[in-house]
Amino acid sequence: MILVQNLYKSYGTAEQNMVLKDISLDVQKGDIFGIIGQSGVGKSTLLRCINGLEGFDRGRLIVNGRNVSDLSDDELMHFRKDIGMIFQNFALLNRKTVFENVVLPMQCWGYSKSRVNSIAKELLSLVGLEDKLHAYPSELSGGQKQRVAIARALTLEPKILLCDEATSSLDPGMTQSILDLLRSINEKLGLTIVFVTHEMDVIKIICDKMAIIAEGRIKVAGSVESVFLQEPAALLELVGQKPIEIPHGKAVVRLSVKNENIADPFLYEMAGAIDVPFTILSAAIERANRKRFGNIFLAVPENDLQKVLTFFNDRMITCVHYNYSPAERSIR
Repeated sequence: MILVQNLYKSYGTAEQNMVLKDISLDVQKGDIFGIIGQSGVGKSTLLRCINGLEGFDRGRLIVNGRNVSDLSDDELMHFRKDIGMIFQNFALLNRKTVFENVVLPMQCWGYSKSRVNSIAKELLSLVGLEDKLHAYPSELSGGQKQRVAIARALTLEPKILLCDEATSSLDPGMTQSILDLLRSINEKLGLTIVFVTHEMDVIKIICDKMAIIAEGRIKVAGSVESVFLQEPAALLELVGQKPIEIPHGKAVVRLSVKNENIADPFLYEMAGAIDVPFTILSAAIERANRKRFGNIFLAVPENDLQKVLTFFNDRMITCVHYNYSPAERSIR
């Protein structure tokens, strides 16, 4: 649905004005793809390039089978009809009711009154606001306002939904309800969703795949599970986590455990089978996209390293010799 290849974007001519540098991404139909990074790294600019609101200097951008840079103004208008967008600040018109906010895109496109009414009521029912048709934004909670914005974004039956920090102004409970709604819409409508955020919990809850942007570049891209299991330098830096320190005279191994073996007593079995003393340096189990997985770091005697690696890999539990080096930690 979205193919970005070697995309560069600047505001001006100087190198220091380069916002996006050699960006490449591949978003498949039906993906919920998260783009995460600190503020000011180019996340929102990338979204505006995807929907044609911003041009770019060079590279290739194919969205829903169309080369964005080749589109005329009229073609861009129809192109954007297939892309819905929701924002951090909801972007609702305060003087219009919920119903009037939702129907506005359809009125701009000249839909018949009966079609407008039918689609609006159907979508407001989908987002759980069928009883708020005549309310004004000032009478709604933050979560309800975002539900209105989602309904409005769906009125033209888009194939792609772009979310720009869509939960940043919501409390945790409302955030969870909005993410649950978006997941439901993704499954019911087959909608492709790109979610820009600086909140790691949002990535864990809803996304299938993710990319980390820093300094205008994609540092890491892959499935959420693979990124968290392999712990590349960009992830550790983003969450403020330091690499595991390797004790003198010891080797450190990283066990990557997944849903199917997370409850197995593998450490107990190792202790009995190969009689190797070990120390647990760190252990964390993540819940992301309705899966559980995590890493366990063990310090073992250097002379026993190969025995430990063989034991776990024979049991189909990924076990690697951990020797932190930033150059080795990218999984793009």
